[in-house]
Parts: sequence; C-alpha cells; structure tokens
Amino acid sequence: MACGREFGCGLAEGAARCWCMDKPPGVAVPTAEEAACYCPQCLDARLAASA
Repeated sequence: MACGREFGCGLAEGAARCWCMDKPPGVAVPTAEEAACYCPQCLDARLAASA
C-alpha cells in the first residue's frame, strides 16, 4: 500500500464486488517499480489529480 492504511478487497474477501469497481477508470496501472495498492482515499486523490 502506498500510504500504509489498512483496507480490503471485496473480491479477495469473497464478495461479488469490490469498492474499487465503483470508481471511474482513469489511473494507469502502476509499473513494477511503483506497484502499490491504493486505499479509497489515495485512489480518489489520484483520480482527482489525473482529471
């Protein structure tokens, strides 16, 4: 995780959907060097920055 916050993936936890599926596309998939999961707050910030 980029920021260190704890959060979960709905799909990994057995749910039919994950919270991230409700976010619009728009952030490029990180490269291996910068790979990190984004918590809901960090993903919102990255989406806003890329708009």
